[in-house]
Amino acid sequence: MEEFYDVRKGSYILAIMPVSSFMKENGAMKLDCGIYFIKKDYDGTPTKETCALLGIPLLNVTDFLDETCAFVTSIKQDRNLSYIKDIHKLSVKHVQKPISKFKDFFKREDTDELLLFNIEPKGEGLYEDKYPEPRITIPGGGMEEQDLRDFEKCGIREFEEETGLNISKSYEKISREKIKRGFKFTHFSSNRNNLKMFLIKNKYDNKKSISMYYLVRIE
Repeated sequence: MEEFYDVRKGSYILAIMPVSSFMKENGAMKLDCGIYFIKKDYDGTPTKETCALLGIPLLNVTDFLDETCAFVTSIKQDRNLSYIKDIHKLSVKHVQKPISKFKDFFKREDTDELLLFNIEPKGEGLYEDKYPEPRITIPGGGMEEQDLRDFEKCGIREFEEETGLNISKSYEKISREKIKRGFKFTHFSSNRNNLKMFLIKNKYDNKKSISMYYLVRIE
């Protein structure tokens, strides 16, 4: 119970969507670099936190594990994304660990399905040092009181706010993974105790977090 209350909690949705369904959305288009795209109006509010919604062909998802690959470079150079400040510095590092957790699901030869991602702009003002470049992210965010400590509910709510897609009644859950940050363990032994493991509190408590990632399919 202590683990739940003492750390930051968030939930994120990796959504697989057919190309045909994505292209029915208002403003959807295919870019020269081979990805699918919907422009978003960013103003920093909960429903306008991103500047683009991307559909990445499943065949290319694991390309994000290499920041220097030709596929990532082609996204940075696509003229349709030039409205995003410093798009040539676009970072994919924020999605690499979650993608690596699910990479076996993306080893497919068909090209009629996409995985959805956001582009969030570089930080301004107080957030400039934390987010020095625009970045590709997974739809999701921090848990709120209304989520009633339910990670899946949190993820769906955040996904719908950020993407504008209503999926609460139309998604199929495929898998999930938990990623913890800021936790440390140590081992010790004594005359009265054999080998034991104890959780050591990180002195930077605000860096401890639990994030749940759900892989889902939507129609």
